Formats: sequence, structure tokens, C-alpha cells
Amino acid sequence: MAGNTSKLMNNVINPQHSKEQIKIEIKGLNKVYKTRTGETIALQNTDLTIKNNEFVCVVGPSGCGKTTLLNIIGGLEESTSGSIKVEGVEVKGPGKERGVVFQQYALFPWKTVLKNVEFGLKLRGLSKQERQAKAEHYLDLVGLKDFAHAYPKELSGGMKQRVAIARAYAVEPEVLLMDEPFGALDAQTRAQLQEELLKTWQKEKKTCFFITHDVEEAVILAQRVIIMSARPGRIKEIIEVDIPYPRDQSTKLDERFIEIKNEIWSKVYREYLEVSK
Repeated sequence: MAGNTSKLMNNVINPQHSKEQIKIEIKGLNKVYKTRTGETIALQNTDLTIKNNEFVCVVGPSGCGKTTLLNIIGGLEESTSGSIKVEGVEVKGPGKERGVVFQQYALFPWKTVLKNVEFGLKLRGLSKQERQAKAEHYLDLVGLKDFAHAYPKELSGGMKQRVAIARAYAVEPEVLLMDEPFGALDAQTRAQLQEELLKTWQKEKKTCFFITHDVEEAVILAQRVIIMSARPGRIKEIIEVDIPYPRDQSTKLDERFIEIKNEIWSKVYREYLEVSK
């Protein structure tokens, strides 16, 4: 039964994750926004551990704090209380060990694809030759080496997102934070990029924290799916996805995949109903 495969971990750190395995450790995290009419609690008492090289997806209703959590891990926002550590070091702001990919491509329109990917490398002081070699490597990895000298306006939406992913990978972060990176794409392009992302992740062995509204996307990508509650955002449940890699679109037809997807969807839908009350 699907219910027997889920693991309920309401704000509890997984005791099976040894200290050697832990990449990200979140303890007692709270985020409160001050407004003119009072306060809005975005995150409440959030505890979570993510293992080294693990791929986790986060799902939940709009406004449940998914992006806030990602931004705090990325050092783009500060928490109100609690702590986040990456490899035991407290997050105090952005860091080179964490790369972020947003739904908006955020490419420089006046730079070529190659120069966009080189941008972060230039900030790190790499030589021109080093920058070019590394950028070409990652463009090849995402299937865009032939478009190195094109400009963003000449690319499709899916190609732009691949450039953004290549740029994030090029600076070799240990943690890749992705906020609905495929959300604005058509279904066919989205499916293609899901497969490409999985292949890249298996080659590069990064820790991936991926936000999505699409339960099917979460199940095809993740080793664990984190379900967040309606506001105030809390970790409601964590579901293990015990489907072996490599995975591709044919995996979505598998009986086990459908079972896990339906289990997660039913739990997420309950949280959507809470929002609509």
C-alpha cells in the first residue's frame, strides 16, 4: 500500500542521517514578515536535514513558504529565528557553495550564451582561457555547445533555462537551489529538461533542492518529496520515492510511480483545501 511507504517526519530530523552525510541542516527555523496590518508567519518551527548529493523536491500550496525557505538557504533572506547550516557552517548570506536557478532566466540580453555562463567565473577571477573552457564544458553538458555565440533573444524558453542551469553548474556549487525552473515551459520542453537535469545531476553529484507545484515532476526527479503545509509553512510530511534511477518519461507509466504520485497528490490537495477555507 502506498500509505505504508510514506515516512511521516513532522519537523523531525531524520535520525538515519549521520553527521558525515548531512549537507544542509535546518533547525527551528521561523520567518515572520512585518506588515502594516500586523505580522505574517511564512515559516514556523521548520526542521530538516538534506544529505550530501541528495535530490529533494518541495511541494505545497501557494504561499506555504517554499520560496522563502529556498531564499533563506541561499542566503538571499534572513530568518527570524532558528538556524541553517551547510556542511556545519552557519548560513549568513549568499555563498559560492550555493547556486540558484529561478523560474525567470535572468540572463544578460547583451551577452552571448557563452559570456552569460562565464559571468560567475569572471567574478571569481578565472583567466579567459579557463572561463571559456569551463563554460563550453557545461554548455555541452546541457546540449547547447553549438549555441555558444547566440544571444538570449535567439533562444527558446527551454534553451534559456538550460543556459541558466549551465551558468549555475559552471561555478561548481555544492548545493543547487532551483525555484520552479521549468514552471513556465510547455509540457514537452519540461519533460525534456527533467531528463536532462537528472542526467546532469547523476554526473555532477550535486545536492539539489527543487521547488515545484507539479507533483508528477517532484516524483520523477526526487529521492524524497517534502510536503509543506498551508500557511504558516511547516514540513507536513516527507515521502521517500523508492524508484531506482535512471528515470525517464517512461517511468511515469510505472505502477509504482502512479502509486506514489497519487499518495503525494492526495496529501497536497488537503493542504490546498486548508488554504481555500
